[in-house]
Amino acid sequence: MSSFQEGWKCRNSPRSVRISLARGLANHLATKFDWEGSSTLLEEAVELLRTVSLRSLRHTDKQYALVGDSSSVGQEENRRWKAENCSKEMLVEIRSERGFQNFLLPPTEDELKMAASSGPIVVVNVSLPT
Repeated sequence: MSSFQEGWKCRNSPRSVRISLARGLANHLATKFDWEGSSTLLEEAVELLRTVSLRSLRHTDKQYALVGDSSSVGQEENRRWKAENCSKEMLVEIRSERGFQNFLLPPTEDELKMAASSGPIVVVNVSLPT
């Protein structure tokens, strides 16, 4: 069981593996009548599942990942990982081009001061809900 606990706590492990480990550990805790520990662990796994799954996964697939085969979640996580790496590589390539060194980077303090020298500026932050 200590291996399950270590794997679950390892933030570098693939999320789909961590979810699977949490399911196994929660089942073990339930057999020992540790309902609170099992429930808490599954709640944490559900939160982790929300960070993995996209809208492209059906609700049944999301639910099945906690009680059965988590392969659809693993596939989705793998797809996200590949897309993220591709995006990083693309940013490096774009920023290597002349005049694009700061592409998609926030303005520096000096750039903001220079922009504000002739009057007020407006900064808009946009983020996706988590």
